[in-house]
Amino acid sequence: MTHTDLIARLRVNSNPDNYDPRSLLCKYEIERIEAAGALTAAQERIEALEEALRETIRAIPKQNYHCENDEQDTTLTSRRNAIASARAALDATGKGEG
Repeated sequence: MTHTDLIARLRVNSNPDNYDPRSLLCKYEIERIEAAGALTAAQERIEALEEALRETIRAIPKQNYHCENDEQDTTLTSRRNAIASARAALDATGKGEG
């Protein structure tokens, strides 16, 4: 019996003699517990990615660069646009730093 089964057993019916792991109620409770665990794991991953994005933005120098040619200028503009988009995405979620 897994940890999830034990939790479902306690929530569905505290009497172990009447516990039926094949009942729909028990199956739904197990699915709910597993889904909640998956959502929690996903949220933790999202928070870690947001923090990594903030660290990346902080690590990029804020100085202006002198570009030698149009190709470098295009690359620099693309990077600036990507940084601006990342900042806007963080601000839109309310997790940006202003």
